[in-house]
Amino acid sequence: LEIYAASSLTDDVDDDKFPTVLTLTGISLSDEDLEVDVVKCHITCELGRFTLNTQALDQLDFTSTEYCFTASQNLRCTGDAEDEDEAVFLGTPTAVAKALEDMTYETPTDLAVDTCVITVYDGVGDNC
Repeated sequence: LEIYAASSLTDDVDDDKFPTVLTLTGISLSDEDLEVDVVKCHITCELGRFTLNTQALDQLDFTSTEYCFTASQNLRCTGDAEDEDEAVFLGTPTAVAKALEDMTYETPTDLAVDTCVITVYDGVGDNC
């Protein structure tokens, strides 16, 4: 996911329009085995920060010792998905899809070009 963020301001007035905040729409997720497995989602942004859809955060797992910090499953979770440049979390495909829906991205500078990577893994074969 490559993000181009620019201000619509063209004057030299010092204002508080920066950083630019964008709502990212159109991100979707599907899982062929229909909610059988919890999936791991890893999101990184090189420059900016993201916040997932806050209405879905209670359906995600960032901290459980049962799943997030089990060495045998390599599912080390990080962040809390609010104002992050990286987060790793677990959830059902439906919950992860809802969290990605209308997530926001905040750029630290005007005219930024940033790359954010969203990787979803269901534990079998390649990424979803």
